[in-house]
Amino acid sequence: MITAEDIKSTRTALALTQDEMAKALSVTRRTLQNWERGEKIPSTKQDFLSKRLKEMLEDAGKQVMLESEKQETIRIPKGFVTIMKNLTEAHNEQTKQVTDLIELLKNTINGNKSTE
Repeated sequence: MITAEDIKSTRTALALTQDEMAKALSVTRRTLQNWERGEKIPSTKQDFLSKRLKEMLEDAGKQVMLESEKQETIRIPKGFVTIMKNLTEAHNEQTKQVTDLIELLKNTINGNKSTE
């Protein structure tokens, strides 16, 4: 059974506004607000919501088991680790270049002082 927390945590995980989430679920914002506040979700909507929430999470590259399933899992989107590794390597290279430049400046300054 889908809970209010399932709906709200899915919306939060996807960084959606209530308007955006309501549109994705084909309901009004007011209906979504009521569900997030704990108003009972009609049994006719339970299967649809469960399937749709999972699809939305999978589409975003995340897989979170709903709390009603008593598990929480997050899968990192494909390519995320590679992107982070590349950013780290680029940052390290830039840091090395700045360090080398500072060292060069120090040597230049010290060299100028010794010739004065």
